[in-house]
Amino acid sequence: MVGLVFVIAALSAAIGYMTAVVFNHRQLATEREDHKLSQELERKELTEFMLNVQGIASNVDEKVDRHSLNLTAINLNMAENQPTDPKAALQAVKQLVEANATLHGELTDAQVRMDVKQHQLESYMAEARTDTLTSVSNRRAFDEQMHRLFAIHERRPTDLCLLMADIDHFKLFNDYHGHQVGDIMLQRVAEAFELATRSTDIVCRYGGEEFAILMPRTKLVDAFRVAERARRAIEVMRCDIGDIELHVTTSLGVVELRSGEGIAEFIKRGDQALYSAKQAGRNCVWHEPSRAAQKLDQVMSTVADAASVGSDANSVQHECA
Repeated sequence: MVGLVFVIAALSAAIGYMTAVVFNHRQLATEREDHKLSQELERKELTEFMLNVQGIASNVDEKVDRHSLNLTAINLNMAENQPTDPKAALQAVKQLVEANATLHGELTDAQVRMDVKQHQLESYMAEARTDTLTSVSNRRAFDEQMHRLFAIHERRPTDLCLLMADIDHFKLFNDYHGHQVGDIMLQRVAEAFELATRSTDIVCRYGGEEFAILMPRTKLVDAFRVAERARRAIEVMRCDIGDIELHVTTSLGVVELRSGEGIAEFIKRGDQALYSAKQAGRNCVWHEPSRAAQKLDQVMSTVADAASVGSDANSVQHECA
């Protein structure tokens, strides 16, 4: 009997593992397809925009050429008739004024059409980099901003921190309460992150229930304060769904950019810090030790009900529930 129970348990675990693998594979495939479709749509939008701009430019060029020919004709007419016919000179001046007015109107119309197209393109580009559910930046915007900040850092080294966050047990939350309720909670969590950060920080929905926040010109001690402030705000946040009051917690990892570090390694350390927060019990902020660790511990010791700092030289844990 014991052997049978063991076999059943092993089979259940294997089935669960295979299901997770298949689900993750499908999710990754879907994300790749979405990214590919997004790129194709952007290429199409940019192509259409450029064709419109070329059409407007060609139209303006044609009108300017026609105006130039009119001016040449008027000038020749004035040169031939001015000495003998004053009325012809007045008529030429009238034609010149009318030609200039016509060109001005046509150029103004072209400017209006260009402004409309520019606004349409800017709106599209903003939408392509915004998560439609939470209205924060999406993964694509995160990647672009990360490369931009690294390019700035190469020219003029400055502080940069990355905060990785994940809603605890969110898959179970979705399964129990439904995806519509889950979507509302994602929106509320995104709002909490935006309220806890500065306007210069970049809040992104990294994927699913995971968020990433890029914090330029920010030291680790300050990034930790922001992470802890966001964690506390989300912890006490309540979402009323009918007669039910729901809440969630988040796990967060914070890392500071190291000298000579690449983008992939920077993000990997952020993921590792987030994983450490989950391993520590969730609903906490985790950061790697650094030269600022001692100062960070001194500052955080003054925070109300702060957890005691561990003495492990390889890691530092704060505020773990």
